[in-house]
Amino acid sequence: MHQQGETLGNPEFVGLFEVWAKYLVSIGGPLAASGTLYVFWRTGSAHLLRLRIWRLVHGKAALHDATVRRFIDERTSLMAFRYSAGISVRSLEGSRRLILWLEDHDEDIADVRAVGRHFDREQLALTGPLPRQGRLIRALAVWALFWSVCITVSSAWFLERGYFSLKEGGQRFSATTEEVRAAGIHFFAEPASLTVEQCRQPAPETGGFSVHDASVLCSVLLDSDFARHIAKALLLQRTGIGFLICIYAAGVVGALMKMRQAKKALEMADRLRRRERQMVLPFSF
Repeated sequence: MHQQGETLGNPEFVGLFEVWAKYLVSIGGPLAASGTLYVFWRTGSAHLLRLRIWRLVHGKAALHDATVRRFIDERTSLMAFRYSAGISVRSLEGSRRLILWLEDHDEDIADVRAVGRHFDREQLALTGPLPRQGRLIRALAVWALFWSVCITVSSAWFLERGYFSLKEGGQRFSATTEEVRAAGIHFFAEPASLTVEQCRQPAPETGGFSVHDASVLCSVLLDSDFARHIAKALLLQRTGIGFLICIYAAGVVGALMKMRQAKKALEMADRLRRRERQMVLPFSF
């Protein structure tokens, strides 16, 4: 029995079921929260969540008041339409009118969703004036420029150099644990730089810095705690760059979504015009 107990408690391995159980518990909460937020975003209301909580507390007994029951049923139906269609209409009657409009004009709910802000859900018509193709091309060029800037900025993520400035004089420099270099843009000359070997010489070189700055930079470079400062600077730099990348990416995605909506609106307008021409009789009485 003692030997069996040691086997079950062996620290070298663990039961596969135990591993999966811990994994499911760890992801269950975030998944539930993400699902709740997605439903709230899709429907634009917390009605379904509140209804679930009410039924959890009160039970599934039917409501006795017919007016209240009808209101809750209609509200639930409206939320179901918003969730399945991905379109936020104001009322259940509005959803019925939209469904009839789709049937009459031979359009799909996905087309209305793709058009986005260019479709008036109350008037059931495209809102004008619609953007032109030339404007879309110019917008794409502008956001392509922003995207190139984003790529340029994001390349700094991979740099292993921390950026600092001296308190006295404001000299800006980048540094690794082996070298410091003057920061900035240098088109026609090598930037001033100092290495650990240069600073350890009996007569330290200035490396292109002023005598005072070179002395201070050498003391910084030879400091045993400088590696920790570089690691901290890299963490802050990469955090800032990460935020910039997120901002640029959000802007580009938003612009592409607007361009897609405009393109889909132009396509829908063309389809509706063709159908109107087809419905006109070739003769009159």
